[in-house]
Amino acid sequence: MNWQAFLADHLGELVVAGVLLAGSAFCSGTETAMFSLSRGRLMRLGQAAGAGKLLAGMMKTPTRLLNTLLLGNMLVNVAYSALWAVLIIDLSQGGVPAGLTAGASVLPLVLLILLGEALPKTLAMTVSERWALWASPVVVLLQRALGPALWLLDRAAIAPISRLLLPRRRGPADITADELAAVMELSGRRGLIDRNASALLQEVIELSDLRLDDIMVPRVDMIAYDVDGDRQGLLDLFRRTRLRKVPVYKGSIDRVVGLIHAKRLFLEGEQPLRNLVAPVLFVPEAATVERTLVQLRVRRVQLAVVVDEYGGTAGLVTLKDILEEIVGELRIGRDEEQAPAVQKVSEREYLVDGDLAIHEWADAFKMDLSGRRISTVGGFVTARLGRIPRVGDRLDYRNLRFEVLAMTGRRVHKLRLTLEGQT
Repeated sequence: MNWQAFLADHLGELVVAGVLLAGSAFCSGTETAMFSLSRGRLMRLGQAAGAGKLLAGMMKTPTRLLNTLLLGNMLVNVAYSALWAVLIIDLSQGGVPAGLTAGASVLPLVLLILLGEALPKTLAMTVSERWALWASPVVVLLQRALGPALWLLDRAAIAPISRLLLPRRRGPADITADELAAVMELSGRRGLIDRNASALLQEVIELSDLRLDDIMVPRVDMIAYDVDGDRQGLLDLFRRTRLRKVPVYKGSIDRVVGLIHAKRLFLEGEQPLRNLVAPVLFVPEAATVERTLVQLRVRRVQLAVVVDEYGGTAGLVTLKDILEEIVGELRIGRDEEQAPAVQKVSEREYLVDGDLAIHEWADAFKMDLSGRRISTVGGFVTARLGRIPRVGDRLDYRNLRFEVLAMTGRRVHKLRLTLEGQT
């Protein structure tokens, strides 16, 4: 028997094998697509009629859904393998050389791994939501068709083995920050909670994504004092700045040794400054704002010194900075009123502070400037120019034009932003 005769005699079986392979790919890809969706996305999909509601309903019983897909995949794989076994036996008995028969026996396994598993899973990860919505009606029918088998499998094997091997879950399942934010947004839209309260809660949730270098007072703006300096100089500093406490260092700002409180300095006479030093909390620059807030509360302090990866001083963060991030700028009185960081001049022109944080820029303009680790808009302009900016420098980026209006030392203080047109 030659190849042409074999294909002609077994064309129907080969077509069935292809259909079974497609069924295996469907089950594998659908499992990946559906179980890669977050609960937040499922909540949003569940608000729509049709496939989204079907999908959200099935994901309420994930064990049943998983068993359906696994059982369906197993059945088509067993049928696929059995069919190919019969075809290989016929091929070997038809006078085809043994080497070709051996090669043909490996082909079904390669096709199953590549086309039935690897490729559909990879594709499903890329377009998980579209795949899951497309597959939902088919999976519902599959659940109904396999209902009796699933019930028997669960009662006879899965449930007893799970009780023996798996500990009972105590407490609710973990929920991610994205899922909680989706709940808050949905609750606000439905009027279940006040919109302002919803926005406030979402700001709190976002603290887990913010790093300290997004909100800290940078090193160059820190007010600190040398612990070996004279007492009168520190008194003058307190009077001038009206701060309640100041970090003190020994020799260099990279060697912060603690804090001195104004009250203690005024009350405890002429003793050396080093005798007045109180401990200070040090936190890494890469720490999240959420974790730092917890540390501040546990230690019952309102200020922490931020250190970089080399142990040097990167800046400082206060409880007030974190609260401002949640509820907006805290204004103590009219004397502290400041111009907003973004001032709209016209429909296409804005004045922007150079120290505007990148995440605040994204909130204001709905646009990410860069994937690099840059904290401020002024830092972005400096990085793109590749040198210290000068007043009058211009930078074109996408449909934006930045013009440096003012510098403070080597830092960008004020920028003019012009929208040149949409790209």
